Amino acid sequence: MNVQQYDVLEAEEVSGELLASISSATKARSKSDRSLSVDDIIEFIGVGPFQWLAFVLAGSALMILSFETLTISLVSLSIEDLWNLNGIKYALIGSLTCATNIAGGLFFAVLSDYYGRVWPFALALLVVATGDLASAFAPSFAAFLVLRCYTAFGTLGVSNIARSMLVEFLPVRNRGKVLTLTGVLSSLGTCVGAGLGWWLIPSYPHWGWRYLIVASSIPIFMALVFRIVFFYQSPRYLLTRKKYSKAASLLRKIASYNHKDLSQLLSNEESLEAILAAEETRKEDRTLISTILQVIVILKPPLLRRTVCFLFVSVLSSCTLSGMVQFTPNLMEELGVNPYFVLFIAILGQIPGILLMSIVTEWPWFGRRNSLRMFTILGMTFAILLAFVQNDVSIPVFTMLLFFALFPVVTITSIFISESYPTEIRVQASTFFSLVTALFSIGSPYLYGYIIDLDISVWLLPVVMALQYFVLLAVSLFIKHDTYGKYLSDSSAQQSEM
Repeated sequence: MNVQQYDVLEAEEVSGELLASISSATKARSKSDRSLSVDDIIEFIGVGPFQWLAFVLAGSALMILSFETLTISLVSLSIEDLWNLNGIKYALIGSLTCATNIAGGLFFAVLSDYYGRVWPFALALLVVATGDLASAFAPSFAAFLVLRCYTAFGTLGVSNIARSMLVEFLPVRNRGKVLTLTGVLSSLGTCVGAGLGWWLIPSYPHWGWRYLIVASSIPIFMALVFRIVFFYQSPRYLLTRKKYSKAASLLRKIASYNHKDLSQLLSNEESLEAILAAEETRKEDRTLISTILQVIVILKPPLLRRTVCFLFVSVLSSCTLSGMVQFTPNLMEELGVNPYFVLFIAILGQIPGILLMSIVTEWPWFGRRNSLRMFTILGMTFAILLAFVQNDVSIPVFTMLLFFALFPVVTITSIFISESYPTEIRVQASTFFSLVTALFSIGSPYLYGYIIDLDISVWLLPVVMALQYFVLLAVSLFIKHDTYGKYLSDSSAQQSEM
């Protein structure tokens, strides 16, 4: 069964009769050349109860993380008033948390690619949950800063492991649709956070920001409990570690969850373990050191071009979004409008943006690449309009439209990266881009903070964002591959096939 045959399935309902034909064709092929792979098995299993449980785990973690991350923007004015901070001093939160992001991202990436997706994910959730809750009771700005840095140590681990874990359970014909749904949940998380901030902070002037942080920490503990209960490893990870029996057992369990019989794919003389072990690309043993060094492959052909392009796209999109989220309350205050109301309305704009993204990324003539370019053009346009058309109506409208474009750009980039690199280094590759972005993000809060302190910030900040997106669009033109309808690769040896 090749990729083109599966692309046909995307346009029609997968009936029992159609699956029977898939089984027959695959069985006939496996008898002749024994080329049955984990991709064929995952395609046959399809999307069912097990995948939806994995989606709930990953999606809820990303949703909660979006809520938790947004709280820093929402509490900015309260913290500045409480501890007499200016824009530059407040930027310390963004820069130092980015620095600890780097350390935490490296730590959890290596753990995940060497020890698997289970307990490193749980540990990252525990770090975020405890740090977030403790920061709500910080007695001083220094204590608050230290606790936010501790929280940031786990955030990259949560986001990168969640997406990598989910993508490894999904068949190619459903992968894009399910991954874009995680973007919808992330958007809902920011909307819930913005709504609570709009209610709590003005209602409780002295303690509202602390109540908001406590509210953001509670769901993280709930996600941690879910991770402990849903304690399943990725079958693709097990194969890269040559744990064929465990991988086969897990695949049978997933098939059982989804009411599928794997015996339809196998001939009488074959065992699932033997088929999985027959893939020569997984024969090399790995140590912890070799796992760390393996990530160097993304800086070599044939992956070098996409890596360089993704670096620019990831840095520009993330820094623009984080700057917009972090300093929107300050910008709205400069413009003389209710900052919490506008931020809440603006963040609502990302929901239709994410929904549109979920549609266009699954169109063959758009895919991931052209969808990224489309939303980049929209973001650049709305940023320019926000800079030069400013009145009581246009400011909330164009801010909302800007968020409509910004979140899809970041979400598409994350999905694109997670699909573009092999399983054995997937989390490390995603973390590599996050870390480079974090390095640039150490300085970007100072840039935005400096602009906010200027008298011309009301138009200069949107112009700077528009320029960043212009560069992003130019770089995206050099991306030549697309992952729409393509199998995931599990090893570097398979990557040239994409």
